[in-house]
Amino acid sequence: MLPVHRNGVKNLTVPFRNIFGYPSMKFITVYLNNIPVEMLFDTGASVIALREETVKTIGISEWIGEAKLCMVYGDFETKIFNIHSVRLGGNMGFKDVRGSVIPQHNTQNNKLFDCDIFSPSILIDYNWHVNESNKTITFSSKETINETLKKEGSIMESNQSNLQTSGMSYAVDMVFCIDGTGSMGPIINGVKQAVKDFPQSVISSLEKKGKLIDTLRIKVIVFRDYYCDGDKSMEISDFFVLPQEVDSFAEFVTRITVDGGGDEPENGLEAISLAMDSSWTKATTKQRHIIVVWTDASAHQLEKAPKPQNYPADMAKDLNELSDKWYQRMSGPAKRLVLFAPDAYPWGTLSSDWENVAYHASKAGQGLQEISIEEIVESIASSV
Repeated sequence: MLPVHRNGVKNLTVPFRNIFGYPSMKFITVYLNNIPVEMLFDTGASVIALREETVKTIGISEWIGEAKLCMVYGDFETKIFNIHSVRLGGNMGFKDVRGSVIPQHNTQNNKLFDCDIFSPSILIDYNWHVNESNKTITFSSKETINETLKKEGSIMESNQSNLQTSGMSYAVDMVFCIDGTGSMGPIINGVKQAVKDFPQSVISSLEKKGKLIDTLRIKVIVFRDYYCDGDKSMEISDFFVLPQEVDSFAEFVTRITVDGGGDEPENGLEAISLAMDSSWTKATTKQRHIIVVWTDASAHQLEKAPKPQNYPADMAKDLNELSDKWYQRMSGPAKRLVLFAPDAYPWGTLSSDWENVAYHASKAGQGLQEISIEEIVESIASSV
C-alpha cells in the first residue's frame, strides 16, 4: 500500500448525481491528477478503479504491479498504478493513491458498470454522511468528531453535577446491535454517526424529563452472518463507561465497515441473544438494561441447520428458547428492547410477544432512511 497524505481539510460537502436510474448509485466529481472525473461513490470498493480510457486521460503510463480486482460481476487480474493527486470537490486532497484498471471487456459486457469507481478506503480519517434530500455527501474528520465528543462529555458531567432531581437517578447500560452486512452500505455511516451522538442526545432528552443518569455504559455488537462471514460474523466490544471512555467508544464505532452478509437474512437474533448475556450493571440505583437493534434485513431462524463451526454452542435453539431467555435472564423491571428494523421476520413477532419492546418498522429494502435521529433518541429516552 502506498502512503496517502491529506491536506488537512476537516469538513467538506460535495453534491452527488444519480445516474442509470438507480438511486443507490451516487456519482461525484473527483479530480485525478487535476483532471475532473465523474466517479461512482462505492462504499464497498477497496481501491479506486478506473476504465482504461480514464487511465490514459489522467496521464498514467507506468504500472507498479498486478493484483486481483474483486467486483460485483466477478474477480479479475488487473494492473496497479499510482495516482499522484486525488482531490474531492477540488479541496480535500490526497497524494500518491493506489489505483487499478477495470478490464475493458467487463465494462463492455455490462454497461451498468461502465464507470469509474471511487473507493472511500483513502478516507480513513473521515466519516461521511449522505443527505438524500439535498443530494450531498458530507465528509467530516474523525479528529473533529472526537473533539466534539470530548466537549459533549464535559458538558454531560457538568449537567449531571448541576441537575437537581427528586431521587430519579439511573444506572443505564445500552447494547447497540448493528447490522454490518453489505446491504447496509447506503446508511451505515448515518447509523454510526447516530450511535456516537447518542450519549449526549439521550442525556439531554432525559434531563428535560427530570431524570439523572448516574452512570452510562455502552456496548456495541456488529452482526453479520455466521453462515457466510466466518470470523467477521460478530464483532463485540466491552462496555464503555461514558464520558470517561469516549475516545475508545468513538474509535470502535468508526472502525465499523460494511462487509459480507451473503443471503438476505442475517444473524440478528443471535446478536440479541449475545446482548442478553452481557454483564449488566448491578448498581444499587434504578437500573435500565437497554438493547437497541439496527438492521435492514430479516433474521435467520435459530433452528437453521447445519450450523457452521464458529456458531456459538450455547446459543438459543429456537425463538421459544430465546423468549424464555428474555423473561428469565433479563431483569423484568430494567429490561428494554428497541427495534429499528423492517416489517419482516422476526421483528413484528418480538414486538407483539415480548414485553417492554419498542418497534419502529422500516420499509424492507430501504434501510432506516425514513426514521429520524430525533425519533431514535426519543424512543430510547422514553424507555429509561
